[in-house]
This record gives sequence, structure tokens and C-alpha cells, in this order.
Amino acid sequence: MRPPEQAGSGHRLSLRILATTDLHMHLLPYDYFIDAPSDIRGLTRTASLIAAARAEADNCLLLDNGDFLTGTPMADEIARRISAPNTADSELHPMIAVMNRLGYDAATLGNHDFDHGIAFLQKTLAGAEFPLYTPAPLPDPRTPAARWQGAASRPENRRDRCAAAPLAPPASRLAPAASGLGHPPDRPPFGV
Repeated sequence: MRPPEQAGSGHRLSLRILATTDLHMHLLPYDYFIDAPSDIRGLTRTASLIAAARAEADNCLLLDNGDFLTGTPMADEIARRISAPNTADSELHPMIAVMNRLGYDAATLGNHDFDHGIAFLQKTLAGAEFPLYTPAPLPDPRTPAARWQGAASRPENRRDRCAAAPLAPPASRLAPAASGLGHPPDRPPFGV
């Protein structure tokens, strides 16, 4: 990030925040439900818009609001393959690979990102080069909390000091306990 400009007695910094939301595994400009190319779908099409917006501003954050791992037949097939017992832990999920390449600064998890289970989610997100947030603690105690809840950039690749926190609607506290995503009444629904 560019250093703040001197403005009188204070400092001034312009920041552009770019965000994607509800990508639902639409990587390619293709509509799988009608089996045809699409001019309005696909993160690969959005990538050019991201590049153009970054070229216009020195200080940009790229965030995702969640629901990026499921939603297309391709997503289901990838989940089946990644969840197979003989799949190497190092196999990178295509959505994570694209998000890494685009340089996402942080992402939060949406409800549909949990559709294929916690084991799939942990294996898939292990290759993310950006911090991830969840408004609910993951039920596996072996998951380091710092991996899921933290500052908007990791110290080793941080461009400046900036923090992000997911906000969860009050109803998220009422998630069914069986899902492992409910909150005890004395804990807030986010962790920064």
C-alpha cells in the first residue's frame, strides 16, 4: 500500500475495497444449469474487472463475502474428488487456486461453504494464501483459531495494517446445535 499523504496535522489514505460475494463456484463463463456459455458468470470474467479497479487505485483490498465453494455441478464433482480417501492433501481446490492468483486479502465463509462437511472444508481451505473468517467457531478443536480468525492480512504478506471482521446476523446464534455451528449464549458470533 502507498503511504498516507500528509494533510495538515492528520494523515489521509484512500482505500478502495473490492468484494465478491456468492460466487458459488462459478469460475468459468459458463452456465452449467442451461449447459451454455454465459457473458455474466464466472470469476475468470470478473478477474479483468478486478485488475482494472486495482490499476485505478494504489490502495486496494480484495475480499470475498462467502459462499464460494459450492453451487454448481462442477463444485459437487470437485468436492467428491477432494473428499475421496486417496486424494492427496496437497491437491489445491480450483476456486482457492484462482483466489490465490487474484491476490485476495481475506475471505469469510458463508453457510453454503459448509455444505460438504468440515473435513472437506478444512482440506480445501488449507491451501488458501489469505486469512479466512467464520462467524461461528469450527467444531474441530485441532483447527488453530488463528487460522480462522485474525487480521485482514498475514504478517508475512501484509502491505499495511488493516483489520477486517465478519459480522453475523443475530439469527446465526440460533444455528442448530447438531450442525456444530451454534454459539453458546456467552460467546459473540465473531472472533476478532
